[in-house]
Amino acid sequence: MMPNAHFYSAKARASYNARTGKYIPDWQKLAHTTHKNVKLSDTDIILSNYGAYSPAYVTTNEDWRFIVKSLKPQNQSVLTIAGSGDHPIAFATNGAKSVDTFDISYFAKVITDLKIAAIQTLDYKDYTNFVYSLRPAAQPSDIYAFDKISAKCPRTTQNAIQQMRGCFIFKQGIGVYHEHLPNETEYAATRENGIQQMNFIWSDVDSLPNYMTKKYDLIYLSNVFEHYRTENQIIKSLNIVRPGLADDGRVALYVSSNTPAKKVAQLVNAATRSELNKFDFVDSSNGILMILAPSQSR
Repeated sequence: MMPNAHFYSAKARASYNARTGKYIPDWQKLAHTTHKNVKLSDTDIILSNYGAYSPAYVTTNEDWRFIVKSLKPQNQSVLTIAGSGDHPIAFATNGAKSVDTFDISYFAKVITDLKIAAIQTLDYKDYTNFVYSLRPAAQPSDIYAFDKISAKCPRTTQNAIQQMRGCFIFKQGIGVYHEHLPNETEYAATRENGIQQMNFIWSDVDSLPNYMTKKYDLIYLSNVFEHYRTENQIIKSLNIVRPGLADDGRVALYVSSNTPAKKVAQLVNAATRSELNKFDFVDSSNGILMILAPSQSR
């Protein structure tokens, strides 16, 4: 369950929380008092599993080029897990009509906002330096060109960064996957596209319908269901997101090639038993893309 989970509108540039009187919940305080799976020390955020204040991934470990090519998001309304921000940016750059994001961790919003602001502000070399500065950053001044980037960020993200105070909020995973950074041509295309800040839903998968304000042509979920223990849990979540699909809408699941075969079989069996039981597989060198749809229209 998310604390104060709600919809953050990119257009509003800031989101006011009436309960706290702040533009963003004080995550340092809430992490101590609300979430047992998050413990803050002076130097790090220590986690067991994923939670509302899990550190963000600096880059995706997935082949976003393959995913975009396979899903063809052109002129579609997309809801995607925010993650490192790379997938939302890739969908927007490659013709999606609109892109909204969601994540269980608030810092997925923060890194997505930062990357979009950096793209709007920095040339390619400086953007690369910015990305590599994130994982070891423990305070705003550690983030390359932060003073430049900050002015383009929503107020919520500016406030979140100011609360870092020695915590490594971009330290999930092993660091930068250089092969998944945009090349210079791709970066230029993203800048030319005029990418803008995106709406964000702070929520896990099961709570998404509480915050959806429209239906989507594509809902993208990557590396989510591998963390579920039972088929019934997966079925429940797939059935929960189904009403968020537009007519002819699809749910896409990405499963890493490192995922045990038993877990992949569990996911396939769950999909077969869910309301999204019409599906295709697309294989790549580092994962499997499952594209699900209802077998019958509503």
